[in-house]
Parts: sequence; C-alpha cells; structure tokens
Amino acid sequence: MGEAVYTEDVLRDLFLTLDSSGDGFLSYGELLDGLNNSEVDWETLEVDRRTVLDRIWTHADRDGNERVSFGEFWQLVSATRSPTEEEVNRAFSFFVLLDKSGDGQLDRLEIQEGLKNPDIDWELMGFDRDTYDRHIFKQADEDGDNRVSFDEFWQLVLRSIAEREAAKAEAA
Repeated sequence: MGEAVYTEDVLRDLFLTLDSSGDGFLSYGELLDGLNNSEVDWETLEVDRRTVLDRIWTHADRDGNERVSFGEFWQLVSATRSPTEEEVNRAFSFFVLLDKSGDGQLDRLEIQEGLKNPDIDWELMGFDRDTYDRHIFKQADEDGDNRVSFDEFWQLVLRSIAEREAAKAEAA
C-alpha cells in the first residue's frame, strides 16, 4: 500500500475545478459533469453513471442540504482512500497494547485503561484527548456483542480520522 496522495491542496484544486458555479459548494449537476468529463470508460464498466452518482451523492451530502461542502468532499475522498501499511501496523500495535487479556478482543475496561496508557497516541488515531471509553466502545462495537475485534477497531479509527480531516478542511 502506497502513501496517500490526497493532500489538502490537491483536493482543494479538484474541488474548485468541479465547482463551476464558483459558489464554494458542489451541486449534483457539477458532480455529474465531473463524472461525464472524467476519463472513465462507462461502456466498459457496464454501469449507469446516474446510479454511480446517486450513490456518491448519498455519501457526499451528509447534511442533506442538496450541496456538498469542501469538508464533505474531503470526508468522502478520505473514506475511500487506501490506508498506508504504516497506518494499519500502528493501529494493530495499539490494539495489541490495549488487549491486556490477549484474546484478540477488547472489552470496555481494556479501552478505559488504554486511554491512560501514554504509549498509545489516541490523537494519532483521530480521537480527541478528552474522548471517553464509553464513547469509543459504543462506536466500535458494531455487532453489539460487548467485545471489539480488530476489524471493528480499525473501522472506528478510519471513521475518526476521516471526521477529523473533514473538520480540519471545513475550518480551513
């Protein structure tokens, strides 16, 4: 897995290119024009552009206001990028540090104790320092079994980083 190429400057340039109206937001039509003008060979893919755009739009327009801000655009692209090997390895190392029982699953107590562990950089994983164990555990335990697997933990890390990057981009 290579290093991510989606810097803020690259994404902002792409966003501004797609924003043909210059209003600082992307409309459905502007995204459709972007897809139509892309180098995608739609005939080879045998998929309908509108169907693809509808799915993209559903994920992009998070607040439902019928326009996509740069922060929403950033979050959409961030969520689809491939993580680097370093990011996966770091998250796994942190997971192992948290997993005091060694059973490959985290319980709430392990997360609670892990928040106090100076060897785990929660901010690097997209969390604020004032994050509570209950909040992390509730978000991570997707299947409701009161245990957090590495896959669940990793998905939470990806969401947290994407949300932090989108908030940072929105503030810029």
